[in-house]
Amino acid sequence: MSQPITLTFYRRCLRSLRVLSQNKENLSLGFDVENEVSSRSNYYRSWAQENIFSHTDIGGQNLLSAIERGEESRKWILRKYDCEDTLPPFDWSRFESLKKKN
Repeated sequence: MSQPITLTFYRRCLRSLRVLSQNKENLSLGFDVENEVSSRSNYYRSWAQENIFSHTDIGGQNLLSAIERGEESRKWILRKYDCEDTLPPFDWSRFESLKKKN
């Protein structure tokens, strides 16, 4: 039941990573900007895969809590690197209805 919202959230993370990797001019990284941006992008991509899909099997309230924390972290990372969040707002009404069912 929670799998569609998990995939939706994962796609949001990947789109945010794309924004992060294109934001080279706002980062003060030293001399090897390409390598640093790639490294950070890969780190956050791995984090998203491990944390999102590891909770898929758990389901229920634990999965929903992980998605809620993950969305907060996604926004924090974008703010940290001065990236604009170009995604539409997360569908919290759908999220809340799933929470009530669990």
